[in-house]
Amino acid sequence: MKKNDSLKIGVVLLIGGLLFGCGNPGLRRGRALLQKSQYAEAITRLEAAERENPGHWLIKRELGIAYHRNRQNEKAVEKFRQALRFRPTNGRALLYLGLSYEQQEMYAEAVSVYRIYSRLSVLDPMRREMQARIREVHLQELQREIRQNLSALEAGRIQPPEPNTVAVLYFRNLSQSNELAPLLKGIAEILTSDFGKVKSLRLVERIKLQVLLDEMQVSSSEFFDQVQSPKAGRLLGAGQLISGGIERLSETSLQISAGAIITATGELRGDGAQATGSLAEILALEKILFFDLIRDLGMKLTEAEIEAIRPLPTKNILAFIAFCKGLDFEDKNQLDEATAQYERAMQLDPGFAIARQKREQVDVQRLSLSTIDKLSDYQERFTGTEPILLDTGAKVGLRLGLLDNEDLSPLDPNTFRGTGVIVVTGELPRN
Repeated sequence: MKKNDSLKIGVVLLIGGLLFGCGNPGLRRGRALLQKSQYAEAITRLEAAERENPGHWLIKRELGIAYHRNRQNEKAVEKFRQALRFRPTNGRALLYLGLSYEQQEMYAEAVSVYRIYSRLSVLDPMRREMQARIREVHLQELQREIRQNLSALEAGRIQPPEPNTVAVLYFRNLSQSNELAPLLKGIAEILTSDFGKVKSLRLVERIKLQVLLDEMQVSSSEFFDQVQSPKAGRLLGAGQLISGGIERLSETSLQISAGAIITATGELRGDGAQATGSLAEILALEKILFFDLIRDLGMKLTEAEIEAIRPLPTKNILAFIAFCKGLDFEDKNQLDEATAQYERAMQLDPGFAIARQKREQVDVQRLSLSTIDKLSDYQERFTGTEPILLDTGAKVGLRLGLLDNEDLSPLDPNTFRGTGVIVVTGELPRN
C-alpha cells in the first residue's frame, strides 16, 4: 500500500472514531447541555450515560469537563485519568486535567500535564499559551514552597536538603562597578545552565532564588549580609551552594571567583575557583570557573557532558549584556522590557539560543479560557482524538514523532522526551 493511501486511511479512521463517539444519545445530549453552560444538568445526563456505557472514554472525558466547569475538580481529575487510560494522548483530556489540577493548587501535577500537552499541540498559539501557563503555574508552585520553607525554618522543622542538589547564588559586585551590575544574574544563569547538564546533579533553578528574595523583601546584597549559608541552603533545598563575585581589577581586566559551600556546615569545598580576563572574555572565564568548581565538588564528567557544556552561549558581549538586562526585567515582571532586551540579544547574535528561549517564554499574548477551549476543540478536529494510535492499534503516518510504546503514560514527564512537534500557524479559528 502506498504511503499516501495509508495516511488517508488513518485520517478516515480517526474521523470515524470521532463520529462514533458522538452517536451515543446520552453523550450527545450531555454535550449540548455543556455548550449551554447548564453544567448540573449536563452532569446528570452524562452520569446516566456512563452507567449505561462504563467503558466509553469520551463520556468520561465530557463528564470530567462538566465537573471541572461546575468546580468539582476532584471528581473531574478522576474522570480525566480514567479517560486517559483509553486515550493516553487525548489533548482535551490532558488540557482539562491540567486546569483541574491548577484550580486545586496542585501546581507540580498541573505543570507536568501542561508540558505533555504542549508537546502534542499542533497549533502554535496553543503551544505558546501552554508555555506561558507552565511558567505562571510553576512560579506559583515555587512561591508556595518558599513560604512553607520560611515557616518551617522559623519553627525549626525544615528538612535537610539532598547533598547532590546545587543552587547557584547571584554573583556579588565586589568592586561596586555600575558596568558589572547587569552581569550578576547573567553569570549565575549561565552557570546554572551548565550545572544542569550534569546528570548526577539536581539543580535549583535561578528563579527560585529570586522568589526567595521577593518573599524576604531583600536585595541580593542584603540577602548575603543577613542569611548564612546553612540557612540559605535549607530555604532553597540545596545541599551545595555556589557563591561567587565579580571584581574590576583595572580598566581592561576583571576577575570572577566562586566557591562550592556545604550548606550543612558552611564549609568551603576545595580551593575555590577564579579566572581573570577582559569583559569581552567573561563567558570564557565562566567555563574555567565551572570546570574548577566541578573539580572542587569531586565530580568526573562524561565526554558527552563536557562536549555539551564547552561551547560558549554567545561570543558577543553586547548580546550577553542585553540578555542579562532581560533577566532583570523579567524578574521584575516587566515583560515588555524583558522581551525587548531578549530580542536585542538575538539581533546581535542570532545563534544565542538561550536568549531566544527566554524571549519565547515571556513574549506570549495570553488567551482566555473560552479561546483555549475553542482551540483545543479545533485541534482535536485536526488531529483526531488520538494523535498516536488508531482504535485498531495501527500506526498512522502523522504520529507527531511519538514513541511506539504500549506503556506510555501521560502522567510521566519523561514519556515524551525528545519527541517532535508539527506546528500550524496562521489565523485563529473564528467558529
